[in-house]
Amino acid sequence: MNKKSLKTQHQIENALFSLLKKHPYNSLNVSQITKHAGVSRMAFYRNYEQKDQILITFLRDQYQKFMALLQILLMDNFKKELSS
Repeated sequence: MNKKSLKTQHQIENALFSLLKKHPYNSLNVSQITKHAGVSRMAFYRNYEQKDQILITFLRDQYQKFMALLQILLMDNFKKELSS
């Protein structure tokens, strides 16, 4: 994924989470999110099919980061066990 798409996704994620501080998820629509993010609807739909995918993508990324960190920690613990 290119830097521009990542930046757009980050803007959209931030906009959604910012709006969620004041509005229930079900009341938000793509127009509100894109306006708050400062991106076009076209940019939104280049990155997501619907607003639910914002959360799905965010959670998938967080899960992948968590699993990578867990793997590093497990490997570190394994190396410590081998050296003791």
